[in-house]
Amino acid sequence: MNTTTTPAARDVPRVPGVPVAGNAFAFLGDVLGFLRTQYRAFGPVFRVKLFTKEYWVLAGVEANQFLARADGTVLSSRNLYPLGEQLGHADYFLIAQDGEWHRTLRRLLSPGYNRRVYEQEIPRAIEITRRFVREWQPGSRITVMHEMQRIITAQLGEIILGYPPPPEFFEDIRYYLNMAIRTSTIPLAPSFLTKWPRYLFAKQRVQRLGAKLLELERARVARGEAPSSRLVADLLAFRDEHGNPVPEEALQASIVSVYFAGMDTVAGTMTFALYAAHKFPGVLERVLADAEALLAQPPETIDRQTLKNAQALYGFVLEVLRMFPVAPITPRVVAQTFEFAGYEIPKGVDILVANALPHMLEEYFPNPDTFDIDRYTPERAEHRQPGVFAPFTLGPHTCLGAGIAEAQLMITVATILHTAQLALDPPDTTVRMKFSPLPTPGFDFKMRVLDIKA
Repeated sequence: MNTTTTPAARDVPRVPGVPVAGNAFAFLGDVLGFLRTQYRAFGPVFRVKLFTKEYWVLAGVEANQFLARADGTVLSSRNLYPLGEQLGHADYFLIAQDGEWHRTLRRLLSPGYNRRVYEQEIPRAIEITRRFVREWQPGSRITVMHEMQRIITAQLGEIILGYPPPPEFFEDIRYYLNMAIRTSTIPLAPSFLTKWPRYLFAKQRVQRLGAKLLELERARVARGEAPSSRLVADLLAFRDEHGNPVPEEALQASIVSVYFAGMDTVAGTMTFALYAAHKFPGVLERVLADAEALLAQPPETIDRQTLKNAQALYGFVLEVLRMFPVAPITPRVVAQTFEFAGYEIPKGVDILVANALPHMLEEYFPNPDTFDIDRYTPERAEHRQPGVFAPFTLGPHTCLGAGIAEAQLMITVATILHTAQLALDPPDTTVRMKFSPLPTPGFDFKMRVLDIKA
């Protein structure tokens, strides 16, 4: 590398901000809009300050292509290690690992989170969703994010783990996860909050739940029964290169992490989906027609091809993922100095790869601020350009459950729209994608229940 022609760190543009917070409020209030504005103003490399911490942002399709081929020797995920420490045994926390150990853990967990696991249980996913939706009372207002969290975690718990989240633990799971993320990934809350009694109480409760579920699984095995799921079976059977099993703490954490898997991610995207279906003209009628046709057939006949054939529903879910991606940015630490877009990116720098930024660039998605479910037809296929569509990030750390999430979104959207008649409340509601530090519509978004099918 010829560093003599590479601009120094001080030459990397810094986005002007406000005292103390820097760019945090603009970034958190509209992350994709903020990134698009700065990319147009400063190019593919710029610096932002989020409260006390500075990040270098790599943006554009070239940044996505770089992320897709980068491994742990260049970009490290070890900055997510503190989150692993909060949520369990950090050495077995997949998204905080790099290199061969990351590949080992991914091979261990992938079969349990494979899309086929969910697709084989589509009838159960439909029934779970209907069960929750039929609890809604016509004339009532629902907090959409809360309801989607209940539905998504119940589906994942029953289908991937074999146990739905016990209702008495639900708020503990949600509080524990949310606070751990907010204090550990892109810190938006002070770390001392993890010492507060409320957090410690929730953490202890969730840990006890993990221990109890593991005890139940071992009792099954002792009776000569198979574990309740492929995931649990693989965790219990695993041995590392030295012949050691998964440590007890990591086993418990891996079990309860199934409840974490979609609680803030897929549930948030589902919330945006219900908003989009009722907000943008002409969308609800087309998606509902596909939902009605899909659910008119026996649930056991619905498979991956059936879902893709529901073209309006399929395009709708992809458009929701474009405008409201599960992972709009990817935080990493530079493990080895490299050059990008004419800048030297030094070792040790915290970076954010703006992987979802191309979703909002007109050179790839014409009229990107327009919700258009026909972008994904074979004739247009705007998302099929390399490095352009990345709602679950890219590369070796692509979301393990991305395949499940896509199928889950289609099935859950279809079932809710088929079962419940909803309306925005108030009708002129506008929801923005906030960042906290995962995309969220917030808990102030309400919808009114007009009717429920028997």
